[in-house]
Amino acid sequence: MYRYLTTSLLFLLVLFSCKKKETKSYGIKLTADTVPVSVVSADTVTFFYKRSYTGKVSGIHQLTLLSKVNDLVDRVLVGVEDKVNKGDLLVRMDEYGTSSSLRQSRAQFELAEKNFERMQELYNDGAISRQQFDIARNDFLVSRANYIESAAAISVFSPLEGVVTAIYISEGQLLGVGDPLLLISKSDSLEILSYVNSRDVLGVKLGDTVQIQSDNVPNVRQRGKVVEIFRSADNANTFQVKIHRSNTKPEAFLPNSFCKVIFNFHSPPQALAVPSHAIFEEQAYKAVYVADGGRAKIVRVKTGASNDSLTAVTQGLKAGDRIVVKGISSLRANSFVKIVNSDSL
Repeated sequence: MYRYLTTSLLFLLVLFSCKKKETKSYGIKLTADTVPVSVVSADTVTFFYKRSYTGKVSGIHQLTLLSKVNDLVDRVLVGVEDKVNKGDLLVRMDEYGTSSSLRQSRAQFELAEKNFERMQELYNDGAISRQQFDIARNDFLVSRANYIESAAAISVFSPLEGVVTAIYISEGQLLGVGDPLLLISKSDSLEILSYVNSRDVLGVKLGDTVQIQSDNVPNVRQRGKVVEIFRSADNANTFQVKIHRSNTKPEAFLPNSFCKVIFNFHSPPQALAVPSHAIFEEQAYKAVYVADGGRAKIVRVKTGASNDSLTAVTQGLKAGDRIVVKGISSLRANSFVKIVNSDSL
């Protein structure tokens, strides 16, 4: 009798202990070591994503003004981002300094003028030949043309209406003929140059519409069109993409400023996709949990294009792999799992 009671009591204790090791989750009885998870099947899905690159803004129509004289800069009358009209005075060269080209050409002209007047009197009196007279007359005409040209060259006027986007000189600087002075850009139409990496440039097509976001005025965006794609890479292995648009917000997109160019892409058609939140870092590698045989296996993956919800996986998975998307934080390598919800992308 005592032995029977003892055996019954031990059986009840064991039964009670076993029941305590069970927990209820999602309506399914699970052991304490088993983690309830939700999974989705990896599959080939085409999805859209965005990439943002820096762009350099310039006017489609722009002109660099060059010095026509060897002279000192007397005054620079405009600044960068100043709006100018056609005919506005921009730069004034030194007129009175000892090295002034205007002063020198004026002196040469006055000397040639006096010599010509004297030679003309001598020619009229028959004291010199026609050839000598013609030489004096030619020197006079050349020096007068040089003087007129120098007088015009010391004042630099804007040849078009636009915006000063760059100034290459400073007051007191000695210039030579052909040295750049200023850059004037028309601001009614823009050209944006952006440099896209070797992977993304494969998805850029002529005529694509992109978004251009201003760095000068927050939250201002306009649309542009891809008009040229350079197929040779630069030293940084990026490819230049040229974008045009009309500028309806000139205060936001100033020539010679920077902006963000947002391209729209779609994922490679043969790439597997998984939910982005299912990917985690594992010893400096990207990985996912794959539910297989009642356990959660850590599988390292290589990823490609990504948006807020999906990421392309280029290596590590195969179609149909069951990727854990819920319960991830409770898992460790080879944790026991119970699939309580299964879905597809």
